[in-house]
Amino acid sequence: MIYTSAPLLTAALLGLAVLAAWAPPLAGRWPLWPWLAGATVALGVASGVFGVWAVLVVAALAASVYGLGRMQDARWRTLLTTLAGLLALALALHGVPGVSNPVLARNLQVSTGAVPFSVWMSLDKGLAGLLLLGLCPLAASRAGWREVARALSFAAPLTVAGVVGVSLAAGLVRWDPRWASGWPDVSAPFLIGNLLFTCVAEEVFFRGLIQARLQSALAGYRAGPLLAVLVSAILFGAAHLGGGPLYAAIATLAGVGYGCAFARNGRIEAAILTHFLVNLVHFVGFTYPYLQR
Repeated sequence: MIYTSAPLLTAALLGLAVLAAWAPPLAGRWPLWPWLAGATVALGVASGVFGVWAVLVVAALAASVYGLGRMQDARWRTLLTTLAGLLALALALHGVPGVSNPVLARNLQVSTGAVPFSVWMSLDKGLAGLLLLGLCPLAASRAGWREVARALSFAAPLTVAGVVGVSLAAGLVRWDPRWASGWPDVSAPFLIGNLLFTCVAEEVFFRGLIQARLQSALAGYRAGPLLAVLVSAILFGAAHLGGGPLYAAIATLAGVGYGCAFARNGRIEAAILTHFLVNLVHFVGFTYPYLQR
C-alpha cells in the first residue's frame, strides 16, 4: 500500500484536477483545474513524487498546450502539436526521470492462472492527460452531454461485446467474476485511477490528438475519417505490444471502437467512457489482466 499520506494526497489532488476540467470556471472566467494541477505538482515535489526533470517537462507541455490555444500560424501549430505529443508521450510512458509513482500493490494475482500485475497511480501519465484535455472541446452543457450519450450508446455496447467476445474466443481470458473469486483491497483506487489517469490520458492522446489531427488533415478525402480511426487504433494497439501480439491485436480492435465513439460527434468523453466500460467489464467479470501463456 502507499506508505505515506503525501503521495496519496497528490493522487487525490490530481484526480480532482481531472474532474475539474469539466467544472464551470470560477466567477465565469477562471478555470479551477490549473490551480489544482499546480497544487498537485507542488505537493508532488514536496513529497518526492516529482523531481526537477518531471517539473520541467510538465511545464513545457503546459506551455505547448497554452500556445496551441492561441497560435494561428499553421507552421507554429504543427511544431507545438508535435512537441506536445512527444512530451505527453514521454510522461505517459514513464520515460521522464525523477518520477516516483506511488505503488498500491505489487505482484497482485486476482484470477487463477492470470499474469500477476502491480497497481500503482500513474501520476505522470495522469498529468499528461490532464494537460492534453486543453486541446479537446469538452461537454459543458446538457446538449453536449446528450451528444456524449448518443455516441456512447452507439459505440460502447458494440465495443464491449467485440473485445470480450474476441478475448474469450482467443483464450486470452475466461469468465471469472470478482464477486465469486473475491475483490482485491485496492479495487476502488485501481478503478478510479484507471478512469481518471489511464483512460483520460490514452484517449486524449490517441483520439483527441492523433485521430483529430489526422481527420483534419484528411478532410478532403472521402475515406479520411475511417483512415484516421484505423491509424489511431493501430498505434494504440502497438502501444500495448508489451502484453504480446494477441493482446496488441485485441487492443487495436478496442481502439477502433474508441475511435468510432469519438468520430461520431467529436466528443472525447464518449471515447473515455467507452474505454473505461471495456476495462470495467474486463476487471469485474473476467480474467485480469490475461491468462499466462
